[in-house]
Amino acid sequence: MPQLHTNNTQYGVSDWNPSQNAMLLRPDAREFGQTGNQMREFFHAFDMARDENATIFLTEEGFPMKVLREIFLGLEGGTPYWKERAESLFGVKVIDQLNDDNLIESFESWEYIQKTVKLFRYRSTRQTLEQRKNHRRYLLQNLYQLTAHEMMLNPHSQLTTALCSSLYAFFGVGEKSGDDQSTSYYSYNITDKYTVIHSRYLLRLGALAEHKLGVDSQALTNMPPDFISAILSPLGMLNNSIIMISDGQNIEAAEQFVFGYSRWTSISTGPVEH
Repeated sequence: MPQLHTNNTQYGVSDWNPSQNAMLLRPDAREFGQTGNQMREFFHAFDMARDENATIFLTEEGFPMKVLREIFLGLEGGTPYWKERAESLFGVKVIDQLNDDNLIESFESWEYIQKTVKLFRYRSTRQTLEQRKNHRRYLLQNLYQLTAHEMMLNPHSQLTTALCSSLYAFFGVGEKSGDDQSTSYYSYNITDKYTVIHSRYLLRLGALAEHKLGVDSQALTNMPPDFISAILSPLGMLNNSIIMISDGQNIEAAEQFVFGYSRWTSISTGPVEH
């Protein structure tokens, strides 16, 4: 785990000077990709803003708040002062409406992000790799600190309970006590070394790989047990846990893998969970 980023510069960077330029992340922007790609687009928005010395404007709904709220706590609309926190930590401006004439007229130029694929493909022209890495670390650490702060303030909320139960299920043991009841969390006893399989619905990519490389396009999405075993066996990982995560687009394939792998293999394997 890297050390806590302690850059004392404002917003985690030293050369971001928002002037009379503005960049609006439209709430109705057409999103590109799933969670991982959208987080990349979130990072790239800051790269573009720094390169153009622009102020980032965003609204309460849509991109990027939707994807951030799927992962982190403390940014929900009902959370007190979440806008102030976001602005003070990240240097963005949270606005309530898009058609504020006074706001629009106060800037010389506006960049409207209507398709996030533009951010996905963006490459910084001014920042070094190390500068970009440090700023991403700053963003992630503060997002996780917001999450921890929210969990401490509201330890029995639905969101806190859901997050804790997931962590306890895979990596923890024991139980968590509430004010008037005790909630037990089952542990799967994950082995120290484990395999994570990310089930993706890569229909177009699979077809392209089959056409260009002659590979089985179904293996990329369906994850047949013999395919996984052929990979893990030479690595000596067949007896270790397998954790299946999914992008939510092909849940059936994930469930079939969990069931099929347990039946197909004739050796003693570690737990297969999803």
